Amino acid sequence: IIDAGAAFAHGQTYVALSRCRTLEGIILKTRITDDSIICDQSVSGFTRQMKLNQPTIQQFEQAKQAYQLTLLTELFRFKKLVQQTSYLHYFIRKNQNAISGTLPVILQKIHNESLKNLEETGEKFILEIHHILRDNPDAENNAYLQNRIQKASGYFTQHIHETLITPLDNVTWESDNSTLEKQLNEKVKEVNKLSKEKHFLIDSVKEKFAISEHLEARAKSIFQSETNKSRLRKKQIETKHPELYQTLTAWRKRLALEKNLPNYLIASHDLLVTITNELPIDKNHLLTLPGLGKKRVEQYGNAIITMVEDYCRLKDIPPGVNTLTNKKAKTKKPKQGDSAAQTYVLFRKGISIEEIAIARNLSPVTIAIHLVAFILKGELDVTELVDEEKLAMIQKYYELNPSASLKEAKAALSNDISYEELHYVLAAKKSEYPLDHK
Repeated sequence: IIDAGAAFAHGQTYVALSRCRTLEGIILKTRITDDSIICDQSVSGFTRQMKLNQPTIQQFEQAKQAYQLTLLTELFRFKKLVQQTSYLHYFIRKNQNAISGTLPVILQKIHNESLKNLEETGEKFILEIHHILRDNPDAENNAYLQNRIQKASGYFTQHIHETLITPLDNVTWESDNSTLEKQLNEKVKEVNKLSKEKHFLIDSVKEKFAISEHLEARAKSIFQSETNKSRLRKKQIETKHPELYQTLTAWRKRLALEKNLPNYLIASHDLLVTITNELPIDKNHLLTLPGLGKKRVEQYGNAIITMVEDYCRLKDIPPGVNTLTNKKAKTKKPKQGDSAAQTYVLFRKGISIEEIAIARNLSPVTIAIHLVAFILKGELDVTELVDEEKLAMIQKYYELNPSASLKEAKAALSNDISYEELHYVLAAKKSEYPLDHK
């Protein structure tokens, strides 16, 4: 039932009429006036030209052949997948200190080797398609081209599955930054989705390439990717004892909530993995683990040892043995000429930064730089330099503003927070994943 008289724009009448399938199904409540429907001159002109210039059979065939070539070019071109993988690769490099697991290494191989090889081979095959179509431009009826497409389908589907889909399905990653982890999850999903779509489409021409079947396959690939959208999930970091790792991560999360601190300031992912592999049951053993300073061992050592002992009893396995002869290899006396190490030794004796600067005739900023180096190595706890309240404030700011500069952070945070404290916290974050601290 159409009330054209109630329409406030002619477009409403068009929309209403477009809903009707037959003239018999239309009931007009009011008369359709000249104001209800307008005639666009450009549309009318195009319609007249189309009637006067009907395409010939030859033009139709040429258009069909051009469309076939377009579809084949899109099929064997990896441009969109390369772009999305490049975005993900850049995102991981930009946040490499906050991401652990196999993802950074595997994605780098996919970006630099696997996808590069597929793209180069795809472009070569597209050139070959152009060459083959010179003699017979009808791709659907070109027997030689059909044979080449079938062989190419087998090659590309095998390599896409082996070098893209399988690695992405089995990749592992974790991050203490929930915002970053959510973004990362979406980007990995997108690359995985595009890889599977490309595999599905190329596999669909393994017997024959035809426009109708190919368009149907494209529609199915989109539907399939939407159906499988939520299947990809981050996979847990591999450890020798995954159940203990779960216990440790749950303990860390609970403690972080109690203290209002980010997870990594309790214990990094790498440290938890090391604990599950080493199974330490005494504090001397804990002190040999990278990322566990004396203060953290005093704070959390008993809890960690209890969890490890309970797990070993439950599984009836022997605990780990401290194989280092030193109680703490990393605390051995530094060489006299090592300026940063001398600062570290004095700081460990309880001397303040200002007093160290005066005693060594150096600026407090230089002393701070020395200490940052030891935070990066995991030999100095950031909590020994920054109180927990400030830690929480700085960490919260950087979670919301991961790419903020020191100047921006200083301006946004309390005046009580110094540049040195910002450096300490950022160094602590980097020490969690010691890849490149240049």
